[in-house]
Amino acid sequence: MSRNGPDAAWPPFMVADIEAERERLTTAGITFEDTQRGSFGAIARIDDPEGNRITLTEPPR
Repeated sequence: MSRNGPDAAWPPFMVADIEAERERLTTAGITFEDTQRGSFGAIARIDDPEGNRITLTEPPR
């Protein structure tokens, strides 16, 4: 059962290298949406195996 709804919170997790996390989690079977990059750093969203949305963030370099 997905916990994503109109009132759902998507917890952000700060990572040092979003591409390294993408590679590690993709190997584990997690699917990523496209990574967004800008002056804010980088953001990528994934759904965990239980259907929960999770946001990974990387600080600006």
